[in-house]
Amino acid sequence: MRDAAMTNYLKPMLRDQALAMNMESDFNLAQTALPANIKLLEGLVLSYPSRRDLKVWVSEALCGYGFGFVEDNDKKRASMLYLRAKEYAVQNAVRHIQFKAEYIYDINEFEKWLSKRSEKDIDILYWLGHSWGAYIAINLNNPDAMADLPKVRWIMERVIALDERFYNAGAHLFLGSLYASIPVMFGGSEEKSLYHFNRGFSLNGEKFLLAHYYFAKTYCVRFLKKDAFYQSLEYIEQFDTAQYPNLRLFNSIAVYKADQLKQQAEELFFDDENF
Repeated sequence: MRDAAMTNYLKPMLRDQALAMNMESDFNLAQTALPANIKLLEGLVLSYPSRRDLKVWVSEALCGYGFGFVEDNDKKRASMLYLRAKEYAVQNAVRHIQFKAEYIYDINEFEKWLSKRSEKDIDILYWLGHSWGAYIAINLNNPDAMADLPKVRWIMERVIALDERFYNAGAHLFLGSLYASIPVMFGGSEEKSLYHFNRGFSLNGEKFLLAHYYFAKTYCVRFLKKDAFYQSLEYIEQFDTAQYPNLRLFNSIAVYKADQLKQQAEELFFDDENF
């Protein structure tokens, strides 16, 4: 009871801390501050291991730090961060939503477990899929990672079935990127990728710039949509990130990454004879 009282006391403070981070517009300040937030959350997880919300938040923070500030320069380190986030998500699933770790290796049991999940499980499901998928996305040359793709796809499809708007329609953006990033023999599809991106744009009302960044980086590059590539990056460049304070950090990261992506355009479209 004392532990529950303490974590309930801390919960509003942690939520406000997360909100303050999401409202941060200074890319470098966020990069410096986020590791301390992660260690604070990990310390709280050690003190209160039964709290699902703490593990959800630390999974989110690890994934956000890995994507926003690490993976472009150090994929090995980012991979470790994503696996760390996945471990918290697995612990959460085992403790709170009847998951067993061995289901990771048993497709039939995994599918049965997933089919029984309801909307109240969506936060744990999403961060399990997101962290696992983020690891796979930067390890596509690893056969063991690729072997897990169907499980991650099923998780995100289940999230969409339960609430497709969850976390800025993140499951749609994940699947849009996935279908554009993998070969056809593994399920890659231009049509499916475009469907999920368009659905994400519709649900987000065009205000979530990371959707445009992922679209340019994956769909436009893979399928040589040069005009759409530049249109997406121009949209990001011209967007006023102050319009939506709660999305400022996400959108600031998108602006930074879009600038880096634009600098790679000649290399990315090197075989486009009209470049």
